[in-house]
Amino acid sequence: MENETEATNEPRRLVLSVSFDGDGGLYSFTAPNGTSAEELAFVMAALIKVLDRDGIIPRDEFQELVHKYLTDPQYEELKGVN
Repeated sequence: MENETEATNEPRRLVLSVSFDGDGGLYSFTAPNGTSAEELAFVMAALIKVLDRDGIIPRDEFQELVHKYLTDPQYEELKGVN
């Protein structure tokens, strides 16, 4: 994960940015400097809860997909791509 921006004490700040390049088919992830692993984990848990609450995808189904993308060799990180 790239750390391009600084975390601040502002009331509202970016914690995690995810973008997709449709031409290259690549995702980019950015977390500001100073963002902790605990904060990122909380954000991911909150996202899963909101997606479930809003009826977008059930929590267990989302967790199964995350497990699949973490463990299936087909979805390995592309090496040497920035």
